[in-house]
Amino acid sequence: MSLEFSKDDPQRIVHYPKNATRFEFDREVAVIFPNMARRSIPMYEEAHRLHISLVLDKFIDGHEDVQVVDVGASRGAFLKEICNQLQWPIDRKHPRIRMLAIDSSADMLELLRAEMPWVSTLHAEAQGLRSLDGSADVISMMYVLQFIQDPADKLAVLQWAYDSLKPGGYLLLGQKDLVSKEYEELFAQEYYRFRYSNGYTHDEIVAKTQALKNSMWPSTPAWLEDMCIQAGFSDYAVTSRWLQFSTSICTKRG
Repeated sequence: MSLEFSKDDPQRIVHYPKNATRFEFDREVAVIFPNMARRSIPMYEEAHRLHISLVLDKFIDGHEDVQVVDVGASRGAFLKEICNQLQWPIDRKHPRIRMLAIDSSADMLELLRAEMPWVSTLHAEAQGLRSLDGSADVISMMYVLQFIQDPADKLAVLQWAYDSLKPGGYLLLGQKDLVSKEYEELFAQEYYRFRYSNGYTHDEIVAKTQALKNSMWPSTPAWLEDMCIQAGFSDYAVTSRWLQFSTSICTKRG
């Protein structure tokens, strides 16, 4: 079994990746993803809350429709937080906000649609997406680039986001950073303690770390900022940081 409940705590989910050498966002991961994300990604919920608070005026001012695109949407935590801050039920279509959830996992999107049936979904990889021709007001791209191996492909995805945004639109990013050898082990030890304090066992942590090792290709914070500027964005700023985890915002100027 790769997914079970703890005998000591029936509420705690125990999960081991089916593939020991490569992490896959399969059905089992999709079912437990909200729990997994809260326990393994520092500031996961707070970063969504903060980003939406920063761009909230996009959703409440004016009379035109607003388009929000979530790349790597998983179960829709970012989109749900928009509804939460607007005090809008997640299962009811908002009169002014159009949402598009993009994810490479069909299982994630199926579960998202069950809770938010009015949200448009697209099952696709981030690489190779067609431009939305400047129709998006906000694009969220949390923890997506780190799963793309080729730096040229990462830049192409950032360029896609730039081309897809309206002038004045925002791109929201999150990534696990590549850190120097000086701090790599120190940060890894602290991240181990973070997950362990959130209920993960040593064996779970080791198994997930090994599977993700062959699935993630992180970049340095400086590289990400440079690539955003190269893609055309301006006013790049870091919005949160927890050791090797960071989030940021940048703007397409008109």
